[in-house]
Amino acid sequence: MSSSSSSRPVEGGVAATATRPVYALGEAVRVAGFALAGATVMVAEDRDSVLRFWGSIPDDSVVVLTPYAAAVLSEGGIRLEGRLRAVMPA
Repeated sequence: MSSSSSSRPVEGGVAATATRPVYALGEAVRVAGFALAGATVMVAEDRDSVLRFWGSIPDDSVVVLTPYAAAVLSEGGIRLEGRLRAVMPA
């Protein structure tokens, strides 16, 4: 393994960083498996549920969104800053 000039500790080849809470938001069939990886799963099958759950997620979180949930948020003009987001492929 090559040496790194970074002063951060490295575990398993990945630099250790502060842990952020991880959420998966969207339809049950697409997000259920994320619970196995330790994510907080928020099942949202309709627009109102997506908006309600989004408002409860802390700003320092990582959020995996289904395409449907991402579309609801973008159409609603919802503030997305603060949360690191990833959208699943369609």
